[in-house]
Amino acid sequence: MMGYFALEDGVSTSPLDGALEISEAQYHEAMSAIMSGRQVTIDGGFAVRDKQPSEHHDWENGAWVDKTPEPEPRPLTALDVDIEHDRRANEGKTFTVDGYGDIPLEGSLRTQTVLLALKDTARDLQAAEITAPVLFLTDRDNGDHNLTPEQVIALVDQGKAFMQALHEAKRALKAITPIPADYTADSYWP
Repeated sequence: MMGYFALEDGVSTSPLDGALEISEAQYHEAMSAIMSGRQVTIDGGFAVRDKQPSEHHDWENGAWVDKTPEPEPRPLTALDVDIEHDRRANEGKTFTVDGYGDIPLEGSLRTQTVLLALKDTARDLQAAEITAPVLFLTDRDNGDHNLTPEQVIALVDQGKAFMQALHEAKRALKAITPIPADYTADSYWP
């Protein structure tokens, strides 16, 4: 007697161990599915489905669920620390100048060069005994400031100290093996 049977990934007209009896319509549906590259399953009853996309996919509630394990994170390197250092340097900091107030500065190489040149000019003005706010500076936020030579020197010295502390923090992080996953946390940086 001829019948129709489904098994995992196939159909048959003969009873086989573990096969599930199906209707003639289901048999033809299964044959058509197999011919079009789909899959027959009897896991949870007869069904036709797309083939398993990868070994990491499980069939759950009528759909493929991706169970691909998360890849191991790439080990952190000194370059990651350098990038964070540079980000913080470029972001800069707000410095408080005695007798004046707060001045936000970014720390790009261009700004560092301008500030060092401005400090050199401030020294020349101090030597000429000029104490008036004659030195002009535009800050990180496009605010304009007229500072005395003494204020410029104090501001640049604070900026240099900040950059040195930033550099020392970078060196300390690079010396830790492995580099901590939270190396961008403020607790590691000035």
